[in-house]
Amino acid sequence: MEKAIAVDPTVYEYDNIYDDLQAKKAGSDKRLASDVDRKVINTLSYHTIFTAKLKFLCLALELACEYFSVCFMHSHYDAF
Repeated sequence: MEKAIAVDPTVYEYDNIYDDLQAKKAGSDKRLASDVDRKVINTLSYHTIFTAKLKFLCLALELACEYFSVCFMHSHYDAF
C-alpha cells in the first residue's frame, strides 16, 4: 500500500470521486422517477376528466333520447 501511495499519492481520491459519481447518479434516478410519477399523475387526471366528461355526455344523450321518445309519443297521441 505504501508503494501505491509513493507511486500515486492521490490513490484514495479515486474512491471519493467514485462515491461522488454514485451520489449524482442516485440523485438523477430520483429526479427521473419523480418526472415519471408526475407524468403518470397527469395521465391519470387526464383519463379521469375524460371519463367524467364522457359519462356526462352519455347521460345528456340518454336524456335527449328519452325526451324525444316522450315528444314522439305525445305527437302521435294527439294525432288520434
